Amino acid sequence: MGVLVLLALALPFLISSDAVRSSLLNRAQEITGREMQFNGDPRVSFSPFLGIEIRDVVFTSYNAGSDQNPILRMPILRAKLNFTAALRGQVTIDEFQFIQPEFNIRIFANGETNWAFPNGKVWRSLQEAKTVRETTETGTQPKIENLTDLNLGRFSVISGVINYQNDTSERNETITNFNGSLLWPNIKAGWTFNGEGIWRGDIVNMNLTAATPVMLMAGGSSKLNAQIKSETINVDFEGETNRFSDLFFIGKASATAPSLRKMIGFFGGQSGVGSNLLDFKASGNLSGTLKDLQIESAAISLDGNSYSGGLRFTNQLNKTNKISGTLASPVLDLTPYVTGLMSDAGLKGVFDILNQAETDLRLSASTMQVGGLKLSNFAGGFMVKDKNVKLDIGNAGIGDGIIVGNLQAIQNGDVYEVSAKIDAAAIDIASMEALEFISGIRPVGKSDIKLQLTSNGKEFADLAKETNGDFSIGMKSGQLLGLNFGDIRSLLNEATETQSNIQIGNSPKQTQVSDFALNTLINRGVGWVHDSQFKVDEFDVKMSGKADLRSGNLALWGIIAKQDAKTLPESSQFFLGGTLAEPLYVPQFGSALPEEQNITTVDPSNKASEPRTTN
Repeated sequence: MGVLVLLALALPFLISSDAVRSSLLNRAQEITGREMQFNGDPRVSFSPFLGIEIRDVVFTSYNAGSDQNPILRMPILRAKLNFTAALRGQVTIDEFQFIQPEFNIRIFANGETNWAFPNGKVWRSLQEAKTVRETTETGTQPKIENLTDLNLGRFSVISGVINYQNDTSERNETITNFNGSLLWPNIKAGWTFNGEGIWRGDIVNMNLTAATPVMLMAGGSSKLNAQIKSETINVDFEGETNRFSDLFFIGKASATAPSLRKMIGFFGGQSGVGSNLLDFKASGNLSGTLKDLQIESAAISLDGNSYSGGLRFTNQLNKTNKISGTLASPVLDLTPYVTGLMSDAGLKGVFDILNQAETDLRLSASTMQVGGLKLSNFAGGFMVKDKNVKLDIGNAGIGDGIIVGNLQAIQNGDVYEVSAKIDAAAIDIASMEALEFISGIRPVGKSDIKLQLTSNGKEFADLAKETNGDFSIGMKSGQLLGLNFGDIRSLLNEATETQSNIQIGNSPKQTQVSDFALNTLINRGVGWVHDSQFKVDEFDVKMSGKADLRSGNLALWGIIAKQDAKTLPESSQFFLGGTLAEPLYVPQFGSALPEEQNITTVDPSNKASEPRTTN
């Protein structure tokens, strides 16, 4: 050990400062093709290794102008000496250590870069590799062993800063606290890189291995493994990359993020706040460039929903990005997103996220649900374009029935225009879990339903106040739960004598009905019932009036008449008030009504038909 110490102390006498200076300058020139500038004379150091230390090092940029920063500058550069060679008086460098370097990487508006190497041994090696690639027959491996030998070694960075400037996209990025190491023994060998730095406030760790980096840099291809880890996103890739045109990737990839919102914000998008768009995982076969990526045979999960299929992401410079694809899910639960619409962030928060990309997704699910509403065998689409969000229901089942339609929302400044169109056939409303909590009057039986609604407002709460549209339901035969027309007729008969009876409805009671038709015009949350009728035994029942859809309050007028009657007795009229849950039956009387009166109506199934007289 003592002998080694003495030999180390004797190195300054074995190696001249001129030899050190000349070796450093020549090595830098041959690798980079750029002249290295520094102050003072190199000196031998013994920590952290036997080497040479120089100060105030600068590498000028290629095509450097007066307004450009150097591509690299640092206060200290250490070069690790080969101990055996040093004992012979030779300067052989195995490793470069950059202390607090500042890298300035730039892409100019004309597409040129400041890191191009127009000369030097690395540049010549790249030119050789390009020739090898161009002369290699398709389907065969390039003969890298024919390249001229060039030893490179290890390059380490301690507490560095990387500044990136892209004049074509006007994008600037900075990585601070960068520590890393690149091991590239020989130009023909693979390299291994591992490093860590702070980017956009997050500590990002990266590990890369490339089998033939010289071929990749020369416009060819290389096997590549990559792992990127941070608090925001973790990415793993195993496959191949090439530069036949743009930088192209193909292989298996996976990504996880504890919050998709945070990940969107990390990459410069609008993330907003909310209790959804959080836990995200994706894996599959990746192909494409950073501007146009596709993932196939994908397994994706978000907010507890799982999907399989394929996606394509297109990053358009100075334009809205695009997302397209086809996804299938066993159970698609939209409840978190509907809840998000009703949160404090509301519609604006959702639109801020969705408007960042044109979206065209084909969706299918064995079950799609919103709260207690469940659709089976759902097939449809989700589209976002020009501040217009649309969910298409191409086909879905509810029980034995089917439903088609769409939901749409358009952003116009700070106002949102919302519309819904639903057509359903053979739907039994009473069998829908979402409506189990509703008590009071409702039809029971297979029904055809049509719904068209529009509304607008600045917040989700405003939409119910401004709802307008039409609702109709038709049922060939079934029951009306919450109404017993036998009781009503008895009440009316009794009221003919007493003129004072009223009765509160009993929701468990029901009436067998046929040819049920309810038509409602909705205006600002109030349903105006018109042209509505049904049959009970030998009686026709017609109703009109209004129902407040927000409070459930009723104000309906009804007429009960025998189907073959030609006159309408006074006692067949009644008023239905109260609420849906507790309807109130009130008989109607007139002090000077004639014994008979004619009621002229129009058949609601054919509004162009001739008037008819019923009682």
